[in-house]
Amino acid sequence: MSLFEKESAVSALEKMLVKERDAILESDFQTLSKLGDKKEALLKRVAVECHEADSLRQLQQKLTANNALLDSAARGIKSAVNYIGDMQASPKPLQTYGPLGERNELGRPALTIERKA
Repeated sequence: MSLFEKESAVSALEKMLVKERDAILESDFQTLSKLGDKKEALLKRVAVECHEADSLRQLQQKLTANNALLDSAARGIKSAVNYIGDMQASPKPLQTYGPLGERNELGRPALTIERKA
């Protein structure tokens, strides 16, 4: 590409999708937020320009793959947040069994309020 040639919207979007994929895999949320507006503008350019069906198909595959990665990342983050919340909310005591088979609970004693008359 010469100095004065304009990069096609498809090739620019392909490069951006690679950057987006790398940012997703590295959990670089700052880069992802910066890429969002640029990606939207490039998608609008792609919609206006005429392109070969094969290049559009490749773009669709990359977009679909990145969306799947984003969905997986979101599920993982939600799962981690729920797990941490569960651990902080009410830790369950560890249940063990004694030599005679009786159940014992190890852990924090239950918080109770004792009333005195």
